[in-house]
Amino acid sequence: MVLPINLLENSQGTSVTLELKNGFKYTGTLDRCDRMMNIHLKNAVLIKPNGDRFSVAKLIVKGISIRCFSVDESLLKKNEK
Repeated sequence: MVLPINLLENSQGTSVTLELKNGFKYTGTLDRCDRMMNIHLKNAVLIKPNGDRFSVAKLIVKGISIRCFSVDESLLKKNEK
């Protein structure tokens, strides 16, 4: 079984998508994360629920505000081994 925090830790340097509880989505390069699932993204794009898009150079998303996240499927297979 792969724990979400372990999957995120092994995804550093790759593209991830975060869906927040407020309906916003961020897609960007995972710079780092901590044990509270606070996520540091760089070169991110914010997509608002109404479809508006904004570019953000760097940002931090608090773990408690994350509804779900997605990573490249190859990373999931790699972490299962």
